Amino acid sequence: MLEKFPVPTDSLYKFVALTGLILFILPFILVVQVTNSANDTVVRTYLAIDSLHRDPEFAKRDTGEIALLRRQRDIAISDRKTAVILCAVVAAAGALMMLYGFGAWKRLIQRHADQIAILDVKLKQTQLDKERCELQILRNQISSGVSPPPDEKSN
Repeated sequence: MLEKFPVPTDSLYKFVALTGLILFILPFILVVQVTNSANDTVVRTYLAIDSLHRDPEFAKRDTGEIALLRRQRDIAISDRKTAVILCAVVAAAGALMMLYGFGAWKRLIQRHADQIAILDVKLKQTQLDKERCELQILRNQISSGVSPPPDEKSN
């Protein structure tokens, strides 16, 4: 699977940025899952409490089931709130890591890589212009009947 998604190991900044991106996205997925699970628990406990209240036999034998179900519901609600807060903190940390990683990578590495690429293009353009000039000189010499100078590469 790593062959399909190569991990950039050429720069620490890219690694920090991509780790931050994962830490930014992952909490949103987790919040949805935790919220759905907690909501399912809350609904199940409400339905169980309601069915116990409707049972005429239950009033005679109250064994603390309602208190246990209420406690289970309260824990699910508390866990949901805690998970949302924790996910928000992780998402914020991921956002900061992304900002730092992408910013440092652009400022410290990519700017220089761009300058090198620009200089390389200019060098190749200069070499091309030189070869065009040499070719034009050779054409002019041939058209005027002057023999071209001996090839320097053959010496």
